[in-house]
Amino acid sequence: MQARRQRGYGPLRIQKEMLDKGVDGELIQRSLDAGNPQWVELSKHARRKRFGDKLPSNYAERAKQVRFLQYRGFTFDQIRCVFDVNDLE
Repeated sequence: MQARRQRGYGPLRIQKEMLDKGVDGELIQRSLDAGNPQWVELSKHARRKRFGDKLPSNYAERAKQVRFLQYRGFTFDQIRCVFDVNDLE
């Protein structure tokens, strides 16, 4: 699980992979803790690594970046925090 996190995958993707391998769902929930703020930071890092520091300037680019983060397995709330203008440094 830690290796997937380090590669920039979110809790939903990791959960799916673990379920596919037969890991107990309750054990997955306890170990992932999708509400942990570190997931937001990880989603921001994954977006910056792929697309750079600058936030998207138009809807099409933002949609592309949102789809990328969804594919990586981040939740809607985590993705929303990535693009929250008030949450910038």
